[in-house]
Amino acid sequence: MFQFSAWQTVLLDMWRDMAATYPLFALQYAAIAGILSVTLLAFRLRNRPAEQALIYGVVLGIVGYLLTAFTQQFLQGVPVKPLARAELLFFAGMLGGWRGGMVALAMMVAARLQFAEASWTIALGTSAEQGITLLAGLGLYGWYQSANKAHIRFREVLLVWAVFVAAQLLGALCFTYIAGQADSVRYTQLLRKLGGAPRAWVNMLALFTLFRMDAKDRRMQAQQLAQKALDVMTGLRNRLAMREHLEKCYTATPHECITLLCIDLSNLPELLLDRKEGWREHYLQELDRVLREGPMQALLQPYQPEAFLFHDMSLALVLRGTVPADMENQGVASRLHQQLSLHWSQNHGADPAVRPAFQLTVADGSRALFDNAPAALHDLSLHLRTQGMEMQSGVRYFSRTIAQEAELNVQIESMLFQWLEGKQPPLYYQPKCSLASGETVGAEALLRCVDAQGEPVSPARVLAVVNKTQLFAAFEWATIEQAANDALSLRARGHTFSLSVNISGASLMTEGFATRVCVLLRALTLPTSALVLELTEYSKLPDLEAVRENAQQLHEAGIKLSLDDFGTGYSGLSVLGRLAFAEVKIDQGMVALIEQPRMHAAIQLAIETASRYGAHFVAEGVETAEQSGMLEAMGVTTAQGFLFAKAMTLAQLATFADMPLPTKGRPTQGG
Repeated sequence: MFQFSAWQTVLLDMWRDMAATYPLFALQYAAIAGILSVTLLAFRLRNRPAEQALIYGVVLGIVGYLLTAFTQQFLQGVPVKPLARAELLFFAGMLGGWRGGMVALAMMVAARLQFAEASWTIALGTSAEQGITLLAGLGLYGWYQSANKAHIRFREVLLVWAVFVAAQLLGALCFTYIAGQADSVRYTQLLRKLGGAPRAWVNMLALFTLFRMDAKDRRMQAQQLAQKALDVMTGLRNRLAMREHLEKCYTATPHECITLLCIDLSNLPELLLDRKEGWREHYLQELDRVLREGPMQALLQPYQPEAFLFHDMSLALVLRGTVPADMENQGVASRLHQQLSLHWSQNHGADPAVRPAFQLTVADGSRALFDNAPAALHDLSLHLRTQGMEMQSGVRYFSRTIAQEAELNVQIESMLFQWLEGKQPPLYYQPKCSLASGETVGAEALLRCVDAQGEPVSPARVLAVVNKTQLFAAFEWATIEQAANDALSLRARGHTFSLSVNISGASLMTEGFATRVCVLLRALTLPTSALVLELTEYSKLPDLEAVRENAQQLHEAGIKLSLDDFGTGYSGLSVLGRLAFAEVKIDQGMVALIEQPRMHAAIQLAIETASRYGAHFVAEGVETAEQSGMLEAMGVTTAQGFLFAKAMTLAQLATFADMPLPTKGRPTQGG
């Protein structure tokens, strides 16, 4: 053992050497702090947490590599090199975890092998010492990740420092034992580690102060961004928030199907005339609330809906795992439209003139169609803008981009003129069946066409183009002629049930329309009962003399008028009271919700209303035996829907009508 006087000499020499190296350590700590500041700023700008561990390791490893090269090349005469390698490894483990720590360790080992000359025992001992330091940092990785960095306390920094000092002492012991050094050297090494503890404390205090300031800045920045992502008047998340959410979806699951559903108003000018100040904010907040509650929340929940304020009076939903075609086939958007209309009807008055008429735009927002989120949102805006003043209450589907839609418009226009010239629109028929026997008692003509790639085109999409070309009346007349000829073919096979054809107000407003229909039926030697004209108009039907005369003449001739989609838009009491309708139909949106008490009551009221006006009641969109049973119990005798059959060709309809009658319902047929 050393004598006390010898220890005094050793300690004095050691403290003299350490004091001489303090300025060099201070420069290294300043460099480390500067590098970490830049790294933290880069993380804040990139905002990719998954990359942080690796980047921390690379940054701290590069710093360690350069410092090793510097100390070995320019401090060759110094027996003990002043190198902050231990601090770098410790922080690499604490900040970067296993990935970052191992990268930093590998780079420092490589630097030592390249620039330092030492025996294998010294190299092995140094590696063990570095490994212990790294393990100490790794032990604090979980704590650091979960810690509230904006409120790191003094005692927590003290604990980290204590762990570091303990790792240094343990590492020094391992180094001296592996390197086979004498006890005097071992004690000297331990004293040097203890002597460097105050220096390490100052370094850690500075770095944790840096982390704390960065965390506070991040929190303030996040709060500012959150405020920017909220609408000031309503408190709803705005379009900026929608873009950020969509970008996250694109990044997390780039191949996932995404649908953008925008809820707008088709009668906004009329509503504004009857509303007080502050109505907009109240309406949007209520719309956001009802979408997150009750039946609407249950309807949308499978698609992880997120609602955002898209325009001043538009709310948009981001729906995941679905495309517009699925929304249309499953009737989700139609049911949502019906739910919204029902809610406002029951809570804000039944008069359609003073309640919102909702227009739902369903567009494909999948990553496969767009380069980024702003492009998807811009495309949705263009879809809304192209509808303009022609927007009507209901649901519209867009499975293509606006450029693809423009190309499709050209194709539809070309097909439209071909149909008009040949007077043969592509019609399919969906049977109307008796709920009691399953007998085919009629069929509705439905438009079914495909684009140049053979993909089906939504009938609503076709009708929108027809409306823009101002050929509605001509198109509807071609449809009537085709259906009349198909009725003649069915009668040749012994089927005398009627075929229903959809018409709009454009036809009823055409002078002489009823006379023209009667002349057509006489020319084909068809009875007037062979055709039923279904009025499918969501906008107001003008109270014109031509409308009244045509409706009266059709009624007197025995040609039945049917009011389609009763209870939606303006297809309500005002129209039913003015014109003699022989049939009233409710759409699949109401039938789908028949199990809900409020909708059940609404359907019952519609049945009673039709009965009072002497009209036959028909339910559309019947898909389950439960719905069929409930309708029959309410007094409904006729229905159509997938429970009985999908839309089919004329030949398939004749075959279907020839099938033996089951006691209840019929299996789905056709395509």
